[in-house]
Amino acid sequence: MVPISATDQIEALAGKGSLLHRKYRVYIERVGVTSYPDSYESRLIHIFPFWRRLKLWALEAHDLALTKLERSNDRDLQDVLYLVRSGFLNRETLIERYRL
Repeated sequence: MVPISATDQIEALAGKGSLLHRKYRVYIERVGVTSYPDSYESRLIHIFPFWRRLKLWALEAHDLALTKLERSNDRDLQDVLYLVRSGFLNRETLIERYRL
């Protein structure tokens, strides 16, 4: 768990409207998640590996979908539909992780 003060600093440096956002059109946003799938840490994906001084990890697609389905707001449901349409989700894997 990251302390709130650290997340505030990260959002100030890399959040919406930051220099990072204006220059590269990407930003970091704090999102509240009620729970993560079992053993998700073992499936985290290293994103942007070409950045030497910054290491970012993200949920694997099935774990991400499960967290979004739990929240079930419109934006999250649209994100899950995108994952389905883009071929990132396997039905059996999603069901298996849901049952864990």
